Amino acid sequence: MARSPLLLLILAGALLVVPSPARADILELDDGRLIEGVVVKVDDQFHIQSRFGPTTVPAARVKSHTKARSVDAQIREHVASLAPDDAENRALLARWLLDLGREDEGRAMAAAVLELDPESAVAHEVLGHVRHEGTWRTPAEAKRAEGLERHGDRWYTPQEWANQGASVREQALERERQLMSEGLQDDVNRAVRLMMSPDPSLRGRGRKLLDGMAKEYDNASLAELARNVDAYVRKLDELAAASALATVPGGVSGSGVVTGDFRATMTKLKRPIEIFTTSLASTFGGGPVKIQLPELEVIRVRTVASIPVVVK
Repeated sequence: MARSPLLLLILAGALLVVPSPARADILELDDGRLIEGVVVKVDDQFHIQSRFGPTTVPAARVKSHTKARSVDAQIREHVASLAPDDAENRALLARWLLDLGREDEGRAMAAAVLELDPESAVAHEVLGHVRHEGTWRTPAEAKRAEGLERHGDRWYTPQEWANQGASVREQALERERQLMSEGLQDDVNRAVRLMMSPDPSLRGRGRKLLDGMAKEYDNASLAELARNVDAYVRKLDELAAASALATVPGGVSGSGVVTGDFRATMTKLKRPIEIFTTSLASTFGGGPVKIQLPELEVIRVRTVASIPVVVK
């Protein structure tokens, strides 16, 4: 069952008049850090809405304030300029996205590049692959090729693992369960973030990933989440287009910020299913009864994104 799959929460600063979301400002702080986002100065404070959420910086800490195009706008321009089979420049774009901190998009684009050019060194590097015995592999694949096996957080030779005691084995099994749960949450969040990318091809990859998980786990919550993210992204595009045309007194484009809070609750069957025998029925003349207890692991997934809204 889905728990509030699409909640729109208006932030406290949402009614501020700010520049058009088609542009972004870059603030250079006194410690050398750069912050990009939609910026408005109120008294002695800079209010910034970045892709990481809202923040406030004292004006005294701002070394410079530069107007610039938003990263999303630049991504759209780069993608539109590339031919569908231009693997080389798409790989460079993937590395640029990774350098910007947009890892999900950079790696998804690198994966797409490998479908065009399986030997693209730049794409493999973006994905963290290593060259092992003349073949590109993930670090885990390289270790397995060397005969190692992973249990929990550690890699063992078969002999080392055979010598481990029961307590180590149980701890490793519990850690593997934890990693599986965390990995599933990460996969859902990554799929949602890709569906909100300015690159249409990455949006498609995100939707395919989410649809695949919904089918694999036969989970209606994920299927509904995918439909809601689609609707959310369409609204994002409509609002972004409208905000570029909107004006408020003084001729300044106006917008606020809306945060979309996507949540889904999933259940995953733990295996093996525990079986125990009860003699309760024998009290009433029956024989022992075997009962299966399927244990369900509840996984709650959440991801948050912000979109511009037009001040009417």
